[in-house]
Amino acid sequence: MDTALDCLGIYANLAPAEGKERAVIEYARKEDPTFRSLEGFARADKIKAMDGAYEAAVAPMKGKRLFTFTRQTRDDYREYNMDTKAFFDSTHMTWASDDPMMGSSEPPGLTFTDGDGHCVLQLVNTENWKAQFKVEDEAQARAADAARQAGNGHVKFYLQAVQADGGELDWPRVRAEIVRIELVDKAGNMLARAQPSL
Repeated sequence: MDTALDCLGIYANLAPAEGKERAVIEYARKEDPTFRSLEGFARADKIKAMDGAYEAAVAPMKGKRLFTFTRQTRDDYREYNMDTKAFFDSTHMTWASDDPMMGSSEPPGLTFTDGDGHCVLQLVNTENWKAQFKVEDEAQARAADAARQAGNGHVKFYLQAVQADGGELDWPRVRAEIVRIELVDKAGNMLARAQPSL
């Protein structure tokens, strides 16, 4: 998952009927910068007209619930802690929703934006990770740490979509569980497989 359209495609697989219009609206916002200024019948007609294009655009994601997301910033995880045998999660993606540093009761997540279109990915089973990537294998930890020091260490999340909101929120939201986490290099090669900190 890399774009708002990918997120909307996963959303389409899970959203109840009343949620679909919300997704089509976000797709219309993404595709047509003038959509925001439409109102009344013109807005309703545009939503109907965009339905087919939306269905075609999200077709590659139809039926999918398993997907990956790779975080690729310069500081995705911090130095290896020898005592806990873990890297600190700088992405904040595994921070539990009640973590005081997050300042929110919402699950951690990402907002994908494309033009005026938005879709939110929220992770729901983050408590077991305790804001860190546990790597007990020393060879893997060394490889991941070397990549981190070179500015090439990234995090790949394997996720399973479990729920979509029914359209009651501003933007479509997909809730997903973490299936697996890998620390990878810039090319996406696995350096270490992280484990939850149970």
